[in-house]
Amino acid sequence: MRSAYTYSLKVWLTTAVVVPFIQMVEGLIIGNPISVSNAEQMILLTLLFSLVLSLPSWLLLWMGVSLFNRLTDSVLVIKLSLTVLSAALAILPFFLIAGTTSLSNRDLIWFGPYASIVVACIWLYKLNQSPDVVEVSHKD
Repeated sequence: MRSAYTYSLKVWLTTAVVVPFIQMVEGLIIGNPISVSNAEQMILLTLLFSLVLSLPSWLLLWMGVSLFNRLTDSVLVIKLSLTVLSAALAILPFFLIAGTTSLSNRDLIWFGPYASIVVACIWLYKLNQSPDVVEVSHKD
């Protein structure tokens, strides 16, 4: 259980902290010039929203890691399953906020980095499988 917590926490925090910077760079590339003071405010605000609003996704990811860890011993199968789960958890809130079943290319600037970074983190970080229950054998 502890390894699932640590793994999901690393994936979530990395995603929540890195994405605001990527979004700022994307904004600069597509031609949204911002001043340094506005950049600092934007980063802080986006970071705050990123951390707070993604808490439910982190909890679901933690539960997913724990569940998949119990269901199979194959790290490959677990990571493939977590890839699908984490991408869905990254994109779903944007559909809920937009209130529609389709998002435009302009919306990709917001949800694209979350989905790509969380999937990259799933594969980047090592998943340590540890049994939830330690069996103790007694010699009689």
